[in-house]
Amino acid sequence: MKRLVVVPGLKYYFFNEINDEQLYLVEEPFVSCSNTIKKNIQRIAKKLGIWQIYRLFILDWKKRIKECDVCIIFDQAFSVALVKSILWINPNITIKLYIWNPVFKDFSILDNINKVANNIKVYSFDKNDCKKYGFIFSPMVYNFDVQIPSRVINNDVIFVGYIKNRGELLKDTYNYLKSIKANCFFYVLNNVNARGDYPFKLYTSYLDYNEYREKMLSSTAVLDIVQDGQIGLTIRTMETICYKKKIITNNLDIKNYDFYNSNNIFVLGEDNIETLDDFLKQPYQAVANDIIKKYNFADWAKNL
Repeated sequence: MKRLVVVPGLKYYFFNEINDEQLYLVEEPFVSCSNTIKKNIQRIAKKLGIWQIYRLFILDWKKRIKECDVCIIFDQAFSVALVKSILWINPNITIKLYIWNPVFKDFSILDNINKVANNIKVYSFDKNDCKKYGFIFSPMVYNFDVQIPSRVINNDVIFVGYIKNRGELLKDTYNYLKSIKANCFFYVLNNVNARGDYPFKLYTSYLDYNEYREKMLSSTAVLDIVQDGQIGLTIRTMETICYKKKIITNNLDIKNYDFYNSNNIFVLGEDNIETLDDFLKQPYQAVANDIIKKYNFADWAKNL
């Protein structure tokens, strides 16, 4: 039987690139709804858990829900109303919630999980959250079923992301990279009204994902700085494996994964910073296909 996968939006990351006959990918309804009144009604029904009203917005999925034995819901699309609506249509379906964000970003998800705890299995990409909340561990995933276009390399290292609470580490890393004459592209979003003297520009508008991917494809390495308290892999890590790019990261737990290769992955705080220049000059070593399949979205969704 097919599997239904509910995502927060088909335009997020790689979702609209998935084309697998065994998977139905649908986006949580209000994302695509253009009628403001209907959208607001659905938002209220979702927030208050009024599934009897919410279910009216997913009737287009009714046939698909009945055809599936498993439904995977991504955390940003998850709600009590959604779970109860799906079970109303197909009481025999198994619902699996996949959390690919740290819980500390939105603790309210715990309350909603408790309300439907007997009806769902909960998976998380973060080992700490699994230990703390009793979730089942399942690593970050990405779409590896893509063509890998070649690009002329213009940058040694790129970073694209929010400044959050990592301004000083970003500043220190940028300054060191410049000291070894590395060509850098930093697109740092100032989401916390950060002030001070930064060696890179702070932006207020989001960089389009396709534009980011083009920058990544024309770079040697990606800088990945995880938030305090997070050890789960970021989607940036998966992108580097998919597109055969090196990664510089402060995520110490990355060494515990089967794709770890010191030639491809430089761990800030553990590896000797003075070897970073040599690290960037060494060619990338491809990860074995049998390892990649464990993190490939289509394989993961069919086997979770």
